Amino acid sequence: MDATISHLFDFVSGDFDMETGKLSCIQRRKYNRVDLCFAEGVNVVFAQIKLHSRDSFTDANAVFSDATRLGTEIVRRWNRCAELEQRPDVLVRPVADTNKDVGL
Repeated sequence: MDATISHLFDFVSGDFDMETGKLSCIQRRKYNRVDLCFAEGVNVVFAQIKLHSRDSFTDANAVFSDATRLGTEIVRRWNRCAELEQRPDVLVRPVADTNKDVGL
């Protein structure tokens, strides 16, 4: 399986390697916005965490800390999984195998 993600961002070259690439969570307090980014030399935004329905500054401000915590946790888990896959003493199973263990 090809583990690279291609993109067409202006002024950014290269691909994102899902096997070894790191993510970062960027909090933009001025805009009450939390972004998930590919951390490959520069932070390339690929997702925004939005925990509110209306596009109002008040709603975004009310959930900003929760959005930040969620983004930080997503990044922590992604980066931790990549680290574990590099260790020979840790077995990281494919997602397809996990359903068998829990009886689904």
